[in-house]
Amino acid sequence: MTVPIGLAATGPLGMVTSSAANTAYSIVKDCNTKVSMASTQHPTISALPTDCGTVKVIRNLGAQELEGVFYTHSRFQPIVSRFHRHKEGFDVNKSHSIFMVLPWRISYSAVKLNSLEEQIALNEQDDADDAKLSKINLAGEMSQLKRKQSAYRGFMEGGRAAPELLEALEREIDQHKRNIDNHRLYQDSKAARAERRQAVEAVGRYVYMKDFKIDAVEQARGIKARASTGLKGAGNVQLTAEQTPEGRPFVAVQFQWSEENFFGHGHSWDGRIDVGCQADGKPEVLGGSGKFFERYRETAGR
Repeated sequence: MTVPIGLAATGPLGMVTSSAANTAYSIVKDCNTKVSMASTQHPTISALPTDCGTVKVIRNLGAQELEGVFYTHSRFQPIVSRFHRHKEGFDVNKSHSIFMVLPWRISYSAVKLNSLEEQIALNEQDDADDAKLSKINLAGEMSQLKRKQSAYRGFMEGGRAAPELLEALEREIDQHKRNIDNHRLYQDSKAARAERRQAVEAVGRYVYMKDFKIDAVEQARGIKARASTGLKGAGNVQLTAEQTPEGRPFVAVQFQWSEENFFGHGHSWDGRIDVGCQADGKPEVLGGSGKFFERYRETAGR
């Protein structure tokens, strides 16, 4: 299940994405087995701009990790919890009303990008166009074009001009038109490069994530994996590269789970969390929704 995020999809250098626009994992729990998680598509995803050009990685901020825990419980767990004053982690480890505990770990490499090489190339192209623009007097070209077009019409209406003169006027008129068109092209090219320059300069404001993945682990935040005998369930996790309207990249972790258990029926276990980078590359949960996000806040997000 894909949960809509409601955020703009444009940033300094286009939508953040990778060769894999998203990746997915399947989660399975059979009656007498542990919960397993396996990649069903690309093993990782990278939240990088689509239109990098010559933008390069200048600094690798190293491997980063974020841990959390997802668990399911019976309908009676909220009542059980109300009569116990233990910490959530102890409750999850010990409570008989907990059906399945899935500790997880997100990992990725944080990188800074640099656009200096492309900025230099853009400046060189600007200099070349400035040199061409300096050779074209736009006002003079337009004035000459208007004057010669008027003369050409007069000669044609009067029928008194030699063919050679008309041909020469046609060539001069065409040349003036080309000069005017070239002036417009040079100006348009400079304007487009100005936008591009602003974009490649802005890319340095953010830290990006490469090789982002999520794994099931035996333990996270002191809470151990657990799966009740007889419980069957299945679900999936989908990772999608996203970004805020300002262009800050993050990965949306979308979670879905359902289980065959009478006491657990009636609960929606779905949810999502959005993971971005701080300036030092460390993870930051930007927001989320549903049980997956609620479990993260209970067990790791405080």
